[in-house]
Amino acid sequence: MLSGEGLGQEVFEVNVNTFMVSAGDEVSCPLYLKKERGAPPLQGLRMILQVPEAQVKFVKAEPGAQLKDSGVNMRAEAGATSDEKQISTLRVELQSEKGKEMPDGLLLYLTFRVDASVPLGAQIPLDSEARAVVFRDGKSANVEVGFPDVVIRVSPRKKEDEILFACFFYMH
Repeated sequence: MLSGEGLGQEVFEVNVNTFMVSAGDEVSCPLYLKKERGAPPLQGLRMILQVPEAQVKFVKAEPGAQLKDSGVNMRAEAGATSDEKQISTLRVELQSEKGKEMPDGLLLYLTFRVDASVPLGAQIPLDSEARAVVFRDGKSANVEVGFPDVVIRVSPRKKEDEILFACFFYMH
């Protein structure tokens, strides 16, 4: 799965969860990086997500705890790929300063707004892929990264309120 010779199976993985949100609201999706033991130094990470614009709009990307003050530069931009399908491509690039290794852990938050017209119970998958840039023996190599699709589930506001009340009730 890797284009860098001798690196074996996937050594980097971006972890995400399924997120529940009410139609019309924003949801922030944290993305975590996991490095396998013995992984080569990670210098950069490129992620691409396909976003169905009729249902979800990209709002912003913010650095997570591991990126703050780490010397990693972040860039995120969304651009339309097809008017027919109304799919936009979100590209997120992380690049370490020369000589620094990218840390693992909480990398960033991607915030999306779910359109108010999305029906309850809808599941919105954001097709995802990622590649890493690693350095080994003075040479760079592009490496495939495990990156499951981000899934956003639309839930009713009323149920969300009931769940919060139940949590409050049981905590006291």
